[in-house]
Amino acid sequence: MKFKWLFLLATLSAGVNAQEMPDAGFLQDTLDYCVEYYEGEEVTDKTILGCVNEELDASGYASFPTLQAVKDFIAQNKED
Repeated sequence: MKFKWLFLLATLSAGVNAQEMPDAGFLQDTLDYCVEYYEGEEVTDKTILGCVNEELDASGYASFPTLQAVKDFIAQNKED
């Protein structure tokens, strides 16, 4: 009986900690927002990526390792 409760608790805990991937439209909007936010300033890809990942984290989504990964995800998942 204890095993069943531990299994259930572990399953529920894993679901709470799992982060979903955003849809391409949300990610594109987030990227556009970050680019506009830093418009007129000298910024690096790392700065834009940090902005995108902060917005994603605040919304409960998984982050990306590189700005190119963000752009690739948008391109691959964009609805026509």
